[in-house]
Amino acid sequence: LKDFEEQIDNDLKELNKSIGIICYNDELLEDVHKIMDTKNLPDEILIKLQKNSKINYLPKAVYITHFDNCKGLEFSKVYVLGLNIEKVETFSEAKEAFVAVTRAMNEISILGME
Repeated sequence: LKDFEEQIDNDLKELNKSIGIICYNDELLEDVHKIMDTKNLPDEILIKLQKNSKINYLPKAVYITHFDNCKGLEFSKVYVLGLNIEKVETFSEAKEAFVAVTRAMNEISILGME
């Protein structure tokens, strides 16, 4: 999470794109919420996506979501946290990884966690 926080701090210096933060487990999601809450971003640009919630897409905002809720969304930059490509073994896991990594239009940062 330290690497993620350093990278997101860089992105937040000048927020000029949409950023998606996709977490692979509930613990990571909770940790990311805590980290992002310390950044003092206005609620209208720090968007915490919930399952089945409707969103209004903003081109310069940060979206936090669990990987189960990211299908159909696209962001200029995406952070995928907790995905360990080397541990993807089943077709179902491969589909989930594919959905997560294809949310990025321009940049992606995959940070696998042990």
